[in-house]
Amino acid sequence: MKHMLAAPVLLAAFLAPYGVTGQPDPRVQTVNAPRQIVMLDRQGKIVRRVGEPGKPGSLALSPDGTQVALARDGAIEVFTVATGAMRKLTQGPDDDQPAWSADGKRLAFVSKRNGATGIYQVASDGRGKETLVSAAAGDPVAPGWSPDGQLLSYHAKDPEGQTGNDLWLLRVSDGTRVPLLRTPANELGVRISPDGRFIAYRSNATGRPELYVRPFDRSATGPSPATGPSWKLSDQGSVSMVRWRADSREVYHLTATGAITAVTISAAPDFKAEATTVLFQVPPEFPVMAGQFSDVSANGKVFAFLMTLPPDAGLKP
Repeated sequence: MKHMLAAPVLLAAFLAPYGVTGQPDPRVQTVNAPRQIVMLDRQGKIVRRVGEPGKPGSLALSPDGTQVALARDGAIEVFTVATGAMRKLTQGPDDDQPAWSADGKRLAFVSKRNGATGIYQVASDGRGKETLVSAAAGDPVAPGWSPDGQLLSYHAKDPEGQTGNDLWLLRVSDGTRVPLLRTPANELGVRISPDGRFIAYRSNATGRPELYVRPFDRSATGPSPATGPSWKLSDQGSVSMVRWRADSREVYHLTATGAITAVTISAAPDFKAEATTVLFQVPPEFPVMAGQFSDVSANGKVFAFLMTLPPDAGLKP
C-alpha cells in the first residue's frame, strides 16, 4: 500500500487533555468548556462556524453536508449550515450520538428512557414520533445505518466481559439483534460501506486501535455477516471518525497523530488499499477530543468538528 504521509506534526494541544502527554497545553480549555460546530474543507481550511458555542456534545453531518445534528444538553438539535438556523428535533432528556441515514430522511440516536438504554429513530424533518428500534441492544455506542436503511450497526461491551467491545447489527423493522464481529480484541466505530460489501471499523488486535476493513455479506448463513479476512489500513493508530465516501472508494479516519486521513480502495475484482493520504492535520489551536464525535459529508469534501475555541482563535462567522 502506497503511503503519502505528511511530515510528523506535534499535537500536544490535541492529545494533552486526555492524558497522553501528561503536559496539558495552556491553550486547551477543559473538556467541559464551551464548544462550537466548525466546518472544514478537504484541505483543512476552516470555512464556517455554525451556531453559538455551548456545552460539549456529539454531532453528525448530513450526507449532503447541509445540516448538522448536535446532541447537547440531552436533546438533539439540527442546524442549517448555510444560515446557522437551529430547530430542536428531540426533547430529551437523555438523547445522544445522532446518526443520519444515507438518504438523509432519518436520524438514529441513543437514549436512556425508563431506565433502559436503547436505539431510537426519528424523521429528520421533525415530522412523526420518535420510535424505539430496540432497548435490548446492550449499551450501544456509535450507531450507523446500512445503505438501504434496514440495519443499524453499533458497538457495545460484552456484558460477560469475555470479548471486550463487540460489533452488532439491529434490524430496524423488528429490533432483532445480530452479532457482527466478536473477538478478544475491542472493535469500535463500525460503518457499513455504501455499496453494502464491506465494514470498516477500529480494532486494537495489534495492541492499539487501528483501522480495518472486512467483507460484509448480509445473506451469509454462518454466525456472522462479517465474512472472510480483515485488512489493516492504518499504522499510525486510529482514534475516531471511521467513515466511507458515497462511492465506497475512500475510507476516512482520524489517526493517533491528529491527521484526517483518506484511504483509497479498489474492490474490483479483489479488495486492495491503493493509497493512504493525509488530508490535513487537526489544527492544534482548535483541539478536538480524541473520542469526540466528528463527521464528513458523503462526497468527502466537508468535515464537521465540535471544537473548543480559544479566545485568540480569530475566526469570523
